[in-house]
Amino acid sequence: MNETPKYAEIFYDYLKDVNISREEPLEFAPEAVEKTDRIVVGNFAADYVQFITPYKNKDSYVYTAFVDDIHQGIKLPELKINMYELMKDIKFEHNTPVYELGFQFRCPTPINEITMSTRLKSLYTWMKKTHRDISNSTYGGLSVDNEATIVVYPYGDKDWQTWTVPSIEEGTRQRQRLAERFNFGPPTEEGCMYSHFKDGKMTPFNYGDRDEPGFL
Repeated sequence: MNETPKYAEIFYDYLKDVNISREEPLEFAPEAVEKTDRIVVGNFAADYVQFITPYKNKDSYVYTAFVDDIHQGIKLPELKINMYELMKDIKFEHNTPVYELGFQFRCPTPINEITMSTRLKSLYTWMKKTHRDISNSTYGGLSVDNEATIVVYPYGDKDWQTWTVPSIEEGTRQRQRLAERFNFGPPTEEGCMYSHFKDGKMTPFNYGDRDEPGFL
């Protein structure tokens, strides 16, 4: 028998406060799956490492963020506000599994010793492969038989070594543009980008008027 998560009752009560009565099974911070693609361009080899965290429903995704807020000492009313804003971001009313993606680039050669043309060729080769994997539903457990919501948080410095404010701002913009090429929607206030997966295709989230009545 599965144990009820510690804060589940409070979470369900907060859902009822916005007229959502469903009580889906909750899973806190499921284990991530690592997927590595090695891309070779001439004499240059690089690993594109993706960390895929699969949530079985949107409730578990929001619940994980909710519990993280509690652990960080966030109190009411901010606790509820954060929860409801995330529900808006992820379009909570349409329940699907959620795949949260992280990304890391690894190569033995210092990045400043790699020509820009080689870096771009490597990146575009990886992008084509990943697009193909998504279309064929062979990416990180995605199944063409099911829908899913995919989320990324594009953040980082521009060259993987210069952690200054301008470098992080430029690096984040670069990652956001890359995410847009994979059909992720615009960044939310928190910096996340979302896409809807169905039939082997990704469609960017289009929010419209986030404050319209009944959005949740």
